[in-house]
Amino acid sequence: MMTLEEYLEKKNIDWQALEQHEHTLWLALKSDFEQMHPNSFEMRKKFIINKVRRKYPKEVYS
Repeated sequence: MMTLEEYLEKKNIDWQALEQHEHTLWLALKSDFEQMHPNSFEMRKKFIINKVRRKYPKEVYS
């Protein structure tokens, strides 16, 4: 089973920054993720995930 951290890494989101700066949102997302399948989570939280991705992009090193 995939963890929220793995899911956010896959979506190119810096989950550590999210957890540090928006802890309440992190806890809500973590709780929801643990209760549903990743595909269902993505469908329900798509707009939130996109906002979070823009705010906390994972740094890519080339």
